[in-house]
Amino acid sequence: MIIKPITRRQSEVLEFIKLFIGKEGYPPTVREITEHMDYQSSSTAFHLLEQLVLKGYITKGDSPRTIRVIDRGKLDNPELKEFEVVLIDGRLVIDLNELTEDYKVRGYTGLPETFDCGVIGLIPVVGKIQMTDEQYAKIQAAYSNGGVCDWCGEIVAELSRPHFHDFAPGKWMCQGCWDHDREVYKGSYGDDIGKFEPIKGGKS
Repeated sequence: MIIKPITRRQSEVLEFIKLFIGKEGYPPTVREITEHMDYQSSSTAFHLLEQLVLKGYITKGDSPRTIRVIDRGKLDNPELKEFEVVLIDGRLVIDLNELTEDYKVRGYTGLPETFDCGVIGLIPVVGKIQMTDEQYAKIQAAYSNGGVCDWCGEIVAELSRPHFHDFAPGKWMCQGCWDHDREVYKGSYGDDIGKFEPIKGGKS
């Protein structure tokens, strides 16, 4: 089985499951995970558990307390990408060494920015930074219409504001979480939140 990297929120759930089993001797229920992680609804916990199953970290059945952590042994450290850091106008900028269509260089400052080649290319390097593939992918997503879903933590190409049942100012939701919630609200309450409609530009 190929083990895929997990997001911060998925990792937090996995660690709670391990600690719970170590302390109690049996796995937690979805309700216990929801309450411990302080989620607004159990659908968030359900979705994160489904992602952990798909990525090969746990198994679970349909009945309560059937979550099992897969013993994967010790994983090798992920391969890190290295980038130069320069100082522009008093700000540290990660030179991603990528040209845009209008021949500017992508430089990440915590925000997805671009700089003239003549500026970023002539400034002395003040340091270097390493990042994992997941960290790099999050930065790349910030330059496109997507970004990171605030519910599942996945990096996606398209995002939307959350639906009215889960609305939270400043938060963004992916189609996977939207479609999951849509089925939950249809089945539990007979309420249809409608189709997922991505917002052009996403978080950028």
